[in-house]
Amino acid sequence: MYGRHPYTQGRGIHGSCQFTHGTDRSPPSSKQKKRIERAAGIKGLSFSDFMVQHADEAAIRTIQQHTTWTLEDKDRDSFVDALIHPAQPGTRLKSAAQRYKKRVRGK
Repeated sequence: MYGRHPYTQGRGIHGSCQFTHGTDRSPPSSKQKKRIERAAGIKGLSFSDFMVQHADEAAIRTIQQHTTWTLEDKDRDSFVDALIHPAQPGTRLKSAAQRYKKRVRGK
């Protein structure tokens, strides 16, 4: 499963998909269209419905990947421990807080 796949060989990081920006859009190649039509038929969907469904699923995955943290067990435990048992403020922080309070009260 890992390494070179027959579906992605020689087609770059995004396989055979063409990513464009702005008005430079091109329709899927005939091979892509046939493959998508076949997959849509297997699922009992029209070409358009299949495209919308899978674009929406990809959008959800992309948003989740960019808004979710994944931590290893050790990192998660350290993070939770810091929330439950916060460190006491040090001398410099206490001093800075006192200076801030004097400035705010002095205005």
